[in-house]
Amino acid sequence: MAKLLALIICIAATYPNVQGENCPEGKHWVTSYQQGDYLRTDGTLVKAHRVSAHCRMNPRGYDSWHSQIKPGRPKVWKNENEVSTSWSTSETERVLEAVSALPDGLIEQIPAGIYRMRVSVDKANPATANYPKKEIALYDAAFDGTNNLARILAHELSHLMFVRLDKPTRDAFLEAARWVKLDGKRPSLLLQRPMNQTLTFHSRTSPHEDFATSVEYYLFDPAKMRATTPKVHSWIEKHLGDSLKKRSEK
Repeated sequence: MAKLLALIICIAATYPNVQGENCPEGKHWVTSYQQGDYLRTDGTLVKAHRVSAHCRMNPRGYDSWHSQIKPGRPKVWKNENEVSTSWSTSETERVLEAVSALPDGLIEQIPAGIYRMRVSVDKANPATANYPKKEIALYDAAFDGTNNLARILAHELSHLMFVRLDKPTRDAFLEAARWVKLDGKRPSLLLQRPMNQTLTFHSRTSPHEDFATSVEYYLFDPAKMRATTPKVHSWIEKHLGDSLKKRSEK
């Protein structure tokens, strides 16, 4: 009897998802895991606890997103010294939970792959988006319990949204945000807004960052955005407002 029990335990450990085949439609199998402290999208602190193995209800976006959470690292990654690590069950479930809380306009920005990396070359950076390849890397900092993962993902997915905007819409953003083209052998863009009308210093580095930061603040700190960059806030309301409405606002 003891040998049979040991064999069953061994099989369960080798094939942890075997029970998932019995989950009803609309649910997926989640193995038991230890969940650390973390912030929900609304800022609520979830205390560390043990999660039992169970069939979990598929969150919004699950069918499109769960297969994009990929192992290893992208084949081409600009930061060669960054090291990949394995996804934990807790992390994959947190990503799916965070994505489900985002508005439709961002959930639809499905990346070609979302990867788990250790530490960014920019130490405190929780995530990076590779715009041309439409890939996202999440670092340890994204899961340290103090960062809002939905807000991090909203920022990175906004980079992908910016790439997919048609030229007239993108040009309208540049005009509203006061990015001015400079003449030269390699034309570049310069932000004409003063620092006190800019949400973060990093958003001054490129239109990409300015757009992603603007969408992030529009969703997670709208009062600061209206006070700091009212024209950009109005532009988002006009051009992207419907797609960025949270479910509670619909």
